[in-house]
Amino acid sequence: MDLFKKYIDNFILFFLFTGIVSLFTECLMTPKTISAIMLYFFLIYKHLVLKEKFPSGAKKSLLILLFLFFVSLCLSAIFSEMPLYSFEWIKKSYWVSIPLGLAVLSIGYKKNVFKIILLAFITVFILNNLHFYLKAVKECHTWDLFSKTFIPDRNYTFYLGLLLPFALSSLLVFNNLIFRCFLILNIFFSLAFLFPIGSRGAFVTIFLEIILWIIFVSFLMWKNNKKIIITGWIVLLLGFSFLAYKYHSHPMVKGAIKRRLSPNGRNIIIKDRFFLVLKHRPVLGIGYGRLLYFNFLEKYHVPKRCGRYDSKEKRFIYYSDEGIFLQTIIRQGLIGALIFILLFLYSLKEAFLKCLKTKIFIEKGMFFAIFSVLIAHYFIRGLVETLSLTYFVFFIFIIAIPLSNKDNK
Repeated sequence: MDLFKKYIDNFILFFLFTGIVSLFTECLMTPKTISAIMLYFFLIYKHLVLKEKFPSGAKKSLLILLFLFFVSLCLSAIFSEMPLYSFEWIKKSYWVSIPLGLAVLSIGYKKNVFKIILLAFITVFILNNLHFYLKAVKECHTWDLFSKTFIPDRNYTFYLGLLLPFALSSLLVFNNLIFRCFLILNIFFSLAFLFPIGSRGAFVTIFLEIILWIIFVSFLMWKNNKKIIITGWIVLLLGFSFLAYKYHSHPMVKGAIKRRLSPNGRNIIIKDRFFLVLKHRPVLGIGYGRLLYFNFLEKYHVPKRCGRYDSKEKRFIYYSDEGIFLQTIIRQGLIGALIFILLFLYSLKEAFLKCLKTKIFIEKGMFFAIFSVLIAHYFIRGLVETLSLTYFVFFIFIIAIPLSNKDNK
């Protein structure tokens, strides 16, 4: 028992690593479940049985806002037309990210927690490259990455927007040359994957994340590494030029260019649905869950202009591309949306300030990566596309960690 107590933090770190890897991919469902269950067990044992306190110094105001966000979610579920169904969706979305976040708070800045988290993000970044490449090979019947028939799954872009900033930060944190070269190849591979998908939102997101990273590196290293930074800009420009040349005739790229700034029906979706929700469910929204959304739209006879008929479900499936900010109003009402916006802005500010304040390189890289994801993925892309907030909740917990005392006084 004493031995178990001595190494309980190591068990938590292990399942934190496996939990992050399995949460940020679509191909590891069983490890995700096991990791979440084991983290619940070890956290309950550590803090309720052994009665160890959480490390002090966490950003309580940020965690209180996160708590209020979940209160809003629960209230919208209670007053929805299908409370149990809505709670099932809430559980499905957040039951893994919550123990991962609590594990981060439980360990705090001890035991190289930032290095473990960063290594987990790098691992799943590389794993996703391999998984989605093999998936595309199977579906498109070609191994040629530059073939006009090679079209990867669009879901890859959502994971890429979440993980690329951490891969870029790892180039600064880890000094091993072989590891850096391998990571650079994977980054180039991920960018080569991006073009044939033809997602305009994803391209803008990834391009902005790279620009933010170059500005960040220039700010840190300009005085002593001007030549390296200028070389990096040139290499990046040449890399994008090469990929643009290879993919300029790809049908998905042509389609994206042809669409330009076309809203793809999002203006119709907002016009038909958003103000209807504000009229009938302004305070608490309609609740969380696609069935609640579909039933509400059918109840008020919303035109079936943006969607498709699903023969399996035997009903019309409405597309939901309102963006996360408008969708939060639909799900949780104006109160929930206000809490979410405050939570988002506060987390953005904290990530940026901690990046500036810390003198430890791995912490600086971690917080800037999260800041980049919040700006490029959740704000820019989230304005026009529906994104999962599962990962956003986990990032909140990381931002709430106090900075280590070492070298940060």
